Amino acid sequence: MRVLFYNWDPIDGPAGGGVTGYLKELFRSALTSYPKLEIWFLNSGRSYDEKDESYIRKRKNIFGKRIHAYEVVNSPVLAPGRQSPVNVSVYLEDRVLENIIGDFIEENGVFDVVHFHNTEGISLGVLKLKEKFPKTKWLLTLHNYYPFCPQVNLWSHGERNCAGDDPSDCVGCFVTENMDLARFRFAHLDIPELKNIFYNYSATHPDKAEAKHYEQYRKETLFVMNSCFDEVLCVSKRTKEVAERAGIRKNILRLSYAGSAVAGRQRGYKGNGNTEALHIIYLGYAFKEKGFDFFLRAVDSIPKKMAEKLFVTVVARANEETCRRAEEILNIPGRYEGSIYLNGYEDEDELEKILSAQDLGIIPVLWEDNLPRVAMEQFAAGIPLLTSDLGGAKELGGDNPDFVFRAGDIEDFIEKLRNIMEHRELLGKYFEQAIKLKTMDEHLKELMEIYEGETIMPIEIS
Repeated sequence: MRVLFYNWDPIDGPAGGGVTGYLKELFRSALTSYPKLEIWFLNSGRSYDEKDESYIRKRKNIFGKRIHAYEVVNSPVLAPGRQSPVNVSVYLEDRVLENIIGDFIEENGVFDVVHFHNTEGISLGVLKLKEKFPKTKWLLTLHNYYPFCPQVNLWSHGERNCAGDDPSDCVGCFVTENMDLARFRFAHLDIPELKNIFYNYSATHPDKAEAKHYEQYRKETLFVMNSCFDEVLCVSKRTKEVAERAGIRKNILRLSYAGSAVAGRQRGYKGNGNTEALHIIYLGYAFKEKGFDFFLRAVDSIPKKMAEKLFVTVVARANEETCRRAEEILNIPGRYEGSIYLNGYEDEDELEKILSAQDLGIIPVLWEDNLPRVAMEQFAAGIPLLTSDLGGAKELGGDNPDFVFRAGDIEDFIEKLRNIMEHRELLGKYFEQAIKLKTMDEHLKELMEIYEGETIMPIEIS
C-alpha cells in the first residue's frame, strides 16, 4: 500500500509543534510494524528560494531512504496559515499548486491513500484533485480548524473563542499580532531573508479581505470536503462536535484519538508524595489562546491562605518581558513558596523529572484546542488535569465535573482548585473514569483498517 502524507511542516521540521511530533512517532512505528507500507511525504508553504516559479523537489529526512520526502518550493499559499491574510484570496484562486501536485501524484504512480494532516500551505484546488484520482482514498485528520477558519483556531481578533460562522467577524482578524510577537513565534524558521514574509507582511499589513471572501472561503471548502473526502478523522469528541457544527457531513466524521509514544508509559495515578502543598503545573506555549495569560491572572487572584498551600511550576518558552511578569507573580512574599518559572526545558529526561513532582496539571485553554499533546504527556505521567470546558483535554478525565471549569472564569477556576485542595482524594478518583490513551500500534492498526476500506466516488465539483 502506498500512502502520501501531507503536512505543511517537513518531517523533521521544528515549527509544526504537536502535529510534527505525532507524525514522527507515527512514521517511526509504521516503518517497524508495517514494512510493506510505502510512505511518501509532502510539505508546502515553508520553503522558498530565488526562483519565481513553484516546483516540487526531493528533500532529505531523518528516516533516510525509508521515506520518500518531497516539498513544494515557493508555494503561493504561506504556512502556517494563521500568519498571512493574503492566503484567503490566493487559497481560493490559485491553480499552480493544483497542477504541480496533481502532476506529482500522477508521475509517481498514483497512491492508494492521500492523507492530509492539515490543509495549510496548499490551495482549495489541491483538495479537488480527488476528482482526478477517484480511486484514491482522500482523508483529513482534523488537528486544527483551518478548513473553516483561515485563522486556524477559531480565535477571534486575538481575544476570544468564536464559532467561525459569522464572516463579518473574520474581517481584520489577522492584524492582532505585533511585529515582536510574530518574530518571536517564528524566529526559528530557516526561511531566507528574500522570502522572509511570515511576520514582515502579516504583522504590518491590514487584512484586505471582506466578509464575502471569508464566506466564500468557508462555503467552498466545506463543499469540497463534503464532496471529495472519504473520511475526516477527529482527534477528540469535541473536535468532532465543532466540525459537525461547522457543516462537515456527519457520516464522514470519525472519532480517532491519536496514538502516542507516551501511551505506553501510562501509569494511572500513583501520587507524588506531596503531603503539604499541592503541586500544580502549567506546561505549554505562552500564548493567550492557550490560557497562559489567564493562568497568570488566576494565580495572582488566588486568596493568600490558598496560595500558602500551593507550589506552582510554570514551564513555557517566552520573551523576556513575559518571563519577568510570571516570575514576579510567583515570587510575591508569603505566596507560592519555592514556586518556579522555567523558560522551557532541555530534553525529555528533564521534563520527566519536572512532571514527577506534580500533583495536578492545568490546561486553561480559551479556544477549542483539539487535544493538546502536553495534556497527554502529563496525563500519561499520572497527573490529573484541571481543564477548561473548551477543547478535547477534558475528555482524558472522562469529562469529570470536579476537574472542569468554565473557560476564562477565574472565580470558577479558583473554586474548582479549592475543592481539589480540600478533597485530595479526588486526585486518585480522577483516573477511575479516565480514558486509556492509544498506543501508536493501536492507532496504526485503526489507520490501516481505514486505509484498506472502500473509497467514495466524488461528485462533480468543477
